[in-house]
Amino acid sequence: MRAVLVDDEKPALLHLERLILADGRFDVVGIYTSAKACFDRLDQDQPDILFLDINMPEMNGLEVSERIRKSGRDLPFVYITAHSEYAIEAFGLNALDYLLKPVTSRRLVDTLDRIQRYWHRTVVPANTQDKLRILCFRQLEFVMRHNSRHKPPRWRTLKAMELFAYFLHHSGQWIAKERLLETLWPDLEYDKAVTHLHTSVSQVRNVLKKWGSKASVGYAHDSYCLEQVDWTTDLEEFEQLSGTIADIQEWTRESREAYDRKLKQYRGDYLEHHDYHWAIARRSKLQKQYTSAILGMAAAELQAGFITEALELLAVLQEKEPYSDELCRLILCAYAKAGNWELAQGHYDKFVGLLLAELGIEPQSETKECYKQLLNERK
Repeated sequence: MRAVLVDDEKPALLHLERLILADGRFDVVGIYTSAKACFDRLDQDQPDILFLDINMPEMNGLEVSERIRKSGRDLPFVYITAHSEYAIEAFGLNALDYLLKPVTSRRLVDTLDRIQRYWHRTVVPANTQDKLRILCFRQLEFVMRHNSRHKPPRWRTLKAMELFAYFLHHSGQWIAKERLLETLWPDLEYDKAVTHLHTSVSQVRNVLKKWGSKASVGYAHDSYCLEQVDWTTDLEEFEQLSGTIADIQEWTRESREAYDRKLKQYRGDYLEHHDYHWAIARRSKLQKQYTSAILGMAAAELQAGFITEALELLAVLQEKEPYSDELCRLILCAYAKAGNWELAQGHYDKFVGLLLAELGIEPQSETKECYKQLLNERK
């Protein structure tokens, strides 16, 4: 596997390179003292993992993460910092792990193990590589067949794409023509709206054909429906999460990774990059399901003693749910189990200050009691 290292401190950079090479599982294909230089060389280096100092003077970790995300790359990060209070923030930046300076060989082994498990979970199984797939979380995307030399088909108009998304939203259902006109072309005169509908349906059929799908847009009794669907979607896989965490007989790394594979389908909110008013209600419902699943999974991780994994999950939610008392309590418990009382106290103080400054309220009594109890246990 290929690693790229970025740190403006040259001695720390060389120290980390020696440790990684001594482990023997990774090749270091690039070392940079500038985040910009690293970003400019990503296409040439093609790394599997990026080790990045979180406090770069030229471009900080958040900026690097955002630039790479916007470029369309799915690249995991490990953040390096000299300050322990950045631990939970590092996970909040979609980090796979974080390392505190000075990095030790024993701690690095844990990180390299985590990277290998990550790639093991995210590699597409061989028996599904030739299946067509559609992504609905974050934005609508067609996934091409494995080893296809063709690019995903382009939509001639945004309305044609929205029409397909609406068909997908109501998968398996017949949708009356009048409902389509009212939803997608409410401001047009009837005849003009019908013309737009017919044109858009034709474009949808053309895109499906270019994509290589056998699906078609059926028409009967003045209604439309997607027929002969031959793809899977990330939405279906997420919604098919069977049962709850409590239903799992034994919480092990294997069961965790199976559940985690499902949750990783949630790359962002449902169709969040598209301004579709008809998607708002389902988006909200899916957000609640995701939040509930993450909290339940984090609690199970803590119960099983997987503290780092629990913190990684909780950090995913922190940016979306900064005022959540339940989230705060779980993070406090995770730090306490790790024996890191400095981080626990710092997180609680920060949470109290945030609630007071932005909402003018105090934490729930349950949160106060949780913090008090943890301090007593420390004594």
